[in-house]
Amino acid sequence: MRSSPSYGFVSFGLITLLGLAILVKHGYAFVNPAAPTNKVEHSNKAGRKSVLAWAVTVGLAPCPAVVMVMLFCLSMDAMILGLLLAACISLGMATTISLVVIAIVLGKSGVLSVVAEKYARRVEGTIGLLSGAAISIFGALFLISTLNSALY
Repeated sequence: MRSSPSYGFVSFGLITLLGLAILVKHGYAFVNPAAPTNKVEHSNKAGRKSVLAWAVTVGLAPCPAVVMVMLFCLSMDAMILGLLLAACISLGMATTISLVVIAIVLGKSGVLSVVAEKYARRVEGTIGLLSGAAISIFGALFLISTLNSALY
């Protein structure tokens, strides 16, 4: 079962635009570095609310693998097995994503403890530029592939 080409156009187009936005944001910050300021630490309540909103929004979209497993198990009249497999898939994804986030946070704090703040900003800007370029390139390649398969 294939998804409609318009879904691919929209998805890969948005991914490409996201990559371009990241690229422009970090490119502008790289060219026009902000003067160092003494920032006062504020409460992180707004950040937590936005993270919760993102988590709920992303969680509302069903994982295609879980949907496929559930449909297969329902067709085989094995609903309990489908629910068990869906829970295992969800726990596996949550564990993997959590471990990656923990590794990134620990890696960032490790790098920041070794590198001076001036160089850390330059490294952060370079990584932002490279990640924006990579997301844009892959999004554009997938978009071109989707366009090619729709036309031929």
